[in-house]
Amino acid sequence: MKKILVFIISSSIIVTSCERDVHNIILPDFVQKLVVHSFISSYDSTSLVTVSSNQRIYGDLSIIETPGIVSVTISNGVKDVSLRKVVAGYIFSHKDMPVEEGKTYKLTITTDKGLKAESTCTVPVRRDFHLEIDTVWEYLEIPEAGSWDMIRANIYLTDYPGEANYFRFASKFLIYDSRYPDNLIMEPPGDEPEFISDEGRNGARIFFNTTRVTDPSQYDSAFLVIYVLNTDKPYYTYHKSLANYSGGDDPFSEVLPLYSNIDGGLGIFASYVVDSLVFRLK
Repeated sequence: MKKILVFIISSSIIVTSCERDVHNIILPDFVQKLVVHSFISSYDSTSLVTVSSNQRIYGDLSIIETPGIVSVTISNGVKDVSLRKVVAGYIFSHKDMPVEEGKTYKLTITTDKGLKAESTCTVPVRRDFHLEIDTVWEYLEIPEAGSWDMIRANIYLTDYPGEANYFRFASKFLIYDSRYPDNLIMEPPGDEPEFISDEGRNGARIFFNTTRVTDPSQYDSAFLVIYVLNTDKPYYTYHKSLANYSGGDDPFSEVLPLYSNIDGGLGIFASYVVDSLVFRLK
């Protein structure tokens, strides 16, 4: 009985000690920075720049920081364009200044609070990566679910030699069917990682990804559209760090910070070009 009593008393002491208030802690000063996100491409007719502020993680968290009155410009080294404010951010129309492959663009953001952030990116040059689709028809039958056809599409590309290349995969399934008033569009995911690089495979034929389309024979016609984004290194590095980011509910895990290429701020300014291949399934 004595042993049990001692354990209860000890446990009470531990719980009580965990609930003590801590005083005289010096919190780090909050340093306000602009948070910027933008991706530009010669493939698009407009680009969007979003601008916000980082927020406090110590002290009075009810204080919401705003960036203030913001001015955004993009320059190609010859011409400067001021961006117009819209609901989602700041719009960059390529009619005002075209986004051209191989050229470097500089993004500058200033505010009436004295904040400033800058970044540059160089648009990749579009290459012929000789996209290939190798399809395999499969017939599947499950007693409880029935039977159906499936197409497994293996996608390959041939790396352009002599330079570092970074890729992103996307796909789209277009269906034309008289039973439906509108064309159906689905986005089947890939089985492999969405982002890859040519590291260690310079100039080689590379297996890129696999996507699957279920029962295409039921439609009047069907097309598989494969998109390959050839990106700059910051685009690739940012998205890889985003996929691997650990923000940390586990205090014993190592925190992996997000990649940023914004001088004087946080975020990403990067670019890409697009190649695509349309494959008729039916």
